[in-house]
Amino acid sequence: LSPMRDYRLTLYVSEFKINQLDEGQTGRVVLSSMPDEHFDFRVETLTPVTEVRDGATMFRVEARLLQNDAQFRPGLVGVAKVSAGERHLIDIWTQDLRAWLALKLWTFWG
Repeated sequence: LSPMRDYRLTLYVSEFKINQLDEGQTGRVVLSSMPDEHFDFRVETLTPVTEVRDGATMFRVEARLLQNDAQFRPGLVGVAKVSAGERHLIDIWTQDLRAWLALKLWTFWG
């Protein structure tokens, strides 16, 4: 049993981006059913549990909402963003390509 006012978020984070998260970081979530509102949350637990979603390996991260709303219901889906510091745009845009290239080079030269 869980209280109806104490919701938690389950975030699915790519295995390539999990190293950018730490417990205590804050972020915002926008729910599909309420696209004009955002809600703040705090990352609580980085779990060692992975799932395959849409062909990618994702880590489950648990977060707690910092405010409660009467419109919250179990099963809501949305998009969450966590502030992970500042970097150059070229670094952000090419992060996935560089990770893929590093993996291919390691596979080739082992």
